[in-house]
Amino acid sequence: MVTNILVNYILLKISSRLGKISYNNKRVVLSSLVGALFATFIFLELNPVISLVLRSVSLLLCSYIAYGFINTKNYIRNTGILFFSTAFFSGTVLYMSQKSEVFYFNNFLCYININPVLLVMCITLAYVVINIYGILYSKSVSGEKQECEIEIEGRKILLSAFYDTGFSVRDILGHRAVMLCSMQSVNGVMPLELYIKLKDFLSGNITGDKNIVCIFYSDISGSGILPAIVPDRVVINNHRIENILIAFTEQSFDKDTDVIFGKDIFDMAGR
Repeated sequence: MVTNILVNYILLKISSRLGKISYNNKRVVLSSLVGALFATFIFLELNPVISLVLRSVSLLLCSYIAYGFINTKNYIRNTGILFFSTAFFSGTVLYMSQKSEVFYFNNFLCYININPVLLVMCITLAYVVINIYGILYSKSVSGEKQECEIEIEGRKILLSAFYDTGFSVRDILGHRAVMLCSMQSVNGVMPLELYIKLKDFLSGNITGDKNIVCIFYSDISGSGILPAIVPDRVVINNHRIENILIAFTEQSFDKDTDVIFGKDIFDMAGR
């Protein structure tokens, strides 16, 4: 059971890297557990057709739990990437099973007969390698402009976003990711009433509007409070970002930059 959870977790993480799929670690862990439960059918003598159907259901369910559902096309793409990652792993293990007694198959499922300590060491090493790759890759694309579409009160706004590895503004109370948007970039395109409320807030007139969230920040220039809102939708490079706030500032960013965000949103936007 533990073996399957670890293997499922690594395969889900690898798939997310290969397909630049946004993910949440808690959902990935839950998906790994569900996949491991389906894998318990290894102990049953099942008809091959029934076993194949169960594996297909497991794949579809694990993909849904780990990566969510934005639209049918996106779901099929994510599931396909997970399928090919799993198929490659299974093919590798099948080949190794012919060379060693450590691996064997039953009902289309892989069983690994290995020392638990050695297994944990191998999984840990694989996890470290994946994360080192993620860190190096994130640094390599830091500073590149990203396409960003936000929707506020039914109005869509196209912006240019900048991934900044040093950006660390967080929603302390709600634990939501935060992106920072320049007021100048949304002038004339944001709903007027909301724009006025945000301007008033930034001018020091904090009225306690229920639709505005206070974001506390502290950096080398000082500390303070920024107004933030919950958008209807945020999409970066065709990846929908969930559970996010947009904070606003009077500060103007570099040329052609409307929004900046940090590594947490970069991870959700896919690599």
